[in-house]
Amino acid sequence: MAEECSDLESQEDELLALVSIFDEKAFTRSDDENGGQFNAFLDLPKPFQVCVHKGKLQKESAENTKSKSSKLEMLEVEFLPPVVLNFRFPKDYPSASPPLYSLSCKWLTVFQVKICLKYVYNCMSICLRKLSQYDL
Repeated sequence: MAEECSDLESQEDELLALVSIFDEKAFTRSDDENGGQFNAFLDLPKPFQVCVHKGKLQKESAENTKSKSSKLEMLEVEFLPPVVLNFRFPKDYPSASPPLYSLSCKWLTVFQVKICLKYVYNCMSICLRKLSQYDL
């Protein structure tokens, strides 16, 4: 019970620290769970263009199908939706379990999100190994 109380206190301390460090646009504390959401907004260079398949923008008729290169269109983009990291703390975090998290992004493929998740997992593993060297 004492460890559970200590875990809850540590969780609360971490959430309070995150709220004090990040603005409301970057970090939102969850009202329902012991966790929150990070939003990573990108600063895009000007001009920034993306290549889009025309068929994704509008339905093309059979007679309108030309070469593959004509099916691509370059569009200028001023902003992209954020990369979103949602997390929550299990009851036994940080003493026994790591945080639970998910990553989502409207403009990345599932494969690209999986690569990002692997990177987040590796970073978290390195941080936890370093923290375990200290008697906190």
